[in-house]
Amino acid sequence: MAYTASALSFMLENLGKTVILTGSMIPLAAPVSDAKRNLIVSLITSVNFDIPEVCIFFNNSLLRGNRARKMDPSIADAFGSPNLAPLAEMGVRVNVRYNVILPPPRRRLCVHTAMHSNICVMVTVPGFDDSCIRAFVSHSTAENPVALVLALYGSGNAPSKKKEFLELLSYAIKERHTVVVVTTQCMRGSVDLSQYETGSALRKLGVIDGRDMTIEACVTKLAFLLGANVRGPELHTLMESNLRGELTLKQSEPYSHKIGDIKVVPISKL
Repeated sequence: MAYTASALSFMLENLGKTVILTGSMIPLAAPVSDAKRNLIVSLITSVNFDIPEVCIFFNNSLLRGNRARKMDPSIADAFGSPNLAPLAEMGVRVNVRYNVILPPPRRRLCVHTAMHSNICVMVTVPGFDDSCIRAFVSHSTAENPVALVLALYGSGNAPSKKKEFLELLSYAIKERHTVVVVTTQCMRGSVDLSQYETGSALRKLGVIDGRDMTIEACVTKLAFLLGANVRGPELHTLMESNLRGELTLKQSEPYSHKIGDIKVVPISKL
């Protein structure tokens, strides 16, 4: 569901309506199920609140779709948003964080359906073999590049004593036209390639900084941009830009994710 919500957020450009994905952890036919409540609250929210985004609603939280992740497969509160507060929270009252919600679009809706699929996510572990990366990037061409999402340690730290790894990434980017994006293995936080020496080395090679995007958002954003035939420096710039609220920008930039200005609406008045 997190991948679907992320993909829809990029596919539905200039979205002016509320789109909510929901489901349940217990089947609808079961004597006790969360399905009915999730569906009813999703309908109430989509009708009564102006939230022009693709969202996920589960349990008590309305989450931005491209910020959501499956956190626990065994509880009703299955989804979370590690790097962004919920857009709204449901209890006796509905608490809507309007300062977090994206502004309404100024142009007409545009639906993008071409999505690039030659994308791979690799999680680095100590002592990993570079051959799997080499095999994947060997099929990359300028006309049909492959995209590699690397989940590195901490803030984007790579093996510091593995020279072959950096040489392989240089070969992949410069000779095989591979698109390489760095994300973190941490549940919360952001990539910061300036924090460690190897991160700075990766930056010089031309890797893309995934910042605090979820892996789901990173993959679907790549699929969207590459499917739109975006390449080279423009792809690099757009991947590190905030297109649908999928990543956190500096305070001087729009769409700040700070919590505040919460509007409270009693459910009885909906």
